[in-house]
Amino acid sequence: MTQAARSTLQRRLELDEHMLAAVQAHTAQLETARLDALVALRTVQADLDAIDKDIAQSRARGAELLSSVYNVRSSLQRQQIDTLPLELLREIFLILAMEPDDLWTEIGCGQCNRARSRLPFDLAAVCVRWRQLALAIPPLWSYIGVPAPSLMPRGIYYAHWTRTVLRRSKGSSLDILLTWKDDATWDPRSCASRILDALAQHAHRWRRVEFHVPDGYLSAQTASIFRSPTPRLELFALMRRDDGAQPLRWTPSYPRYLPICPALREFRSDFTDLVLWSSSQQPLQRLVHLEICASLPCQVIWSIIRDAPLLETLILEFPDDGLDPLDFDDPPGAPVALPHLQELCIYHHAACRMFAAAGTLLSMPALECLRTSSSMQALLPILTALGMTVRKLFLLKCELNLEFLPYLRALPNLRELLVSEGTLYDELINALTIPDEWVLPRLQSIHLESVATDPGNGDGLARLVRSRILPLPDANGQTASALAEVSFVGCKDIPRWLIAEVNFLLGRPLEPEDVDEEEQDGVIM
Repeated sequence: MTQAARSTLQRRLELDEHMLAAVQAHTAQLETARLDALVALRTVQADLDAIDKDIAQSRARGAELLSSVYNVRSSLQRQQIDTLPLELLREIFLILAMEPDDLWTEIGCGQCNRARSRLPFDLAAVCVRWRQLALAIPPLWSYIGVPAPSLMPRGIYYAHWTRTVLRRSKGSSLDILLTWKDDATWDPRSCASRILDALAQHAHRWRRVEFHVPDGYLSAQTASIFRSPTPRLELFALMRRDDGAQPLRWTPSYPRYLPICPALREFRSDFTDLVLWSSSQQPLQRLVHLEICASLPCQVIWSIIRDAPLLETLILEFPDDGLDPLDFDDPPGAPVALPHLQELCIYHHAACRMFAAAGTLLSMPALECLRTSSSMQALLPILTALGMTVRKLFLLKCELNLEFLPYLRALPNLRELLVSEGTLYDELINALTIPDEWVLPRLQSIHLESVATDPGNGDGLARLVRSRILPLPDANGQTASALAEVSFVGCKDIPRWLIAEVNFLLGRPLEPEDVDEEEQDGVIM
């Protein structure tokens, strides 16, 4: 090795030794700092553990105090409630039990209210005093809402529950709701049968009854539970699935169902021939709402209607089962006076012909609302006599073309037109825009739901709105009412531009609204 190479290595060694000494000194400093940090960490950890322990003790003490406060407060509240006279507590219980039921606001559309079913049992479970009081208030146990037993776990207990409520309600009037339409096929040995047997024994206490019939239930034998006197019955609905079958057909020897119900106010029978029995000796003096969907002889229906002089709403429909009554073109055997009838709903060609056949024998001077379907043409003979009072017309599944013009002319005082699931033709709309002799001169609002226009790209609605915003006087100097409202609900076949133009003409904002396109296409006015 040369002297130069040896000298280079020597300098490199000296440099590495110097750097090693510096690194070792730095490492020693770091280790010292680490020891100091560990000592500080242990001190902090000890402080943290002490704080955690204090927090746990404080929380435990807070929980004890909270429990004590709750117990003392509950004790004070119980003492306050215990000081209430039993008469006042009784009224509170009854108000809780009788408050409006949001799940059963309309007869025929009820849903079982579990909270209402449990209420008397919950009140009776609070304390001995409350239990004694609850058991001493029969009206508290008047609601019997039973879902389909076969669809519920432990459904067998509903029969025991029903018998318990019947026993504790004693002589009080009963509100009964049986939503069994989706139940399994009827079995006479099921717990549902035992529930009906128990309820039938208390028919004299029925006040409000709604029964959604399971498949295979109705027969002459099972329907016998509706033949007992029901002197307290106010509302009755018998609902059946529209499956085309009719197990209980009307015959001349038809049994008398609901033979005694002087307090009845509302009656609804869907897809079943089980209807009221009426006679001049037992008139339906309090009946204000009658809804029948059954293939009954028209003379039987006229007899029921005639015996309900206070009727305000009448809904009549014959099922589409090909078994229409044979006497729908026969006039009623005697005049039919309905001085209080305000709403008439007829949804079948035979039903419309039945009313048309009545002619001058039918009197409805207070009629304001008419609901019908594409069979409206059959009503023309009576529209000329009754149309002067009609203010609201609802048309279902109608093809509104020029053929409808004579029927609309018969309604000169119509203010509101509602069309659902139909087609509105521009040829008819054009007839409504001619000022020479206004058709529907008092029309103020139009509501369209799931409606299409023909032609699809026509602008008839826009022209109608233009002509009716500031209508011109006709040849006789008469001016039509201004059209103030047009609404579109679910009208997916009406162009958006047409809806926008109608809204603009009526002063509606054009900004798009937050509307779910899958549910609604249009703007509600």
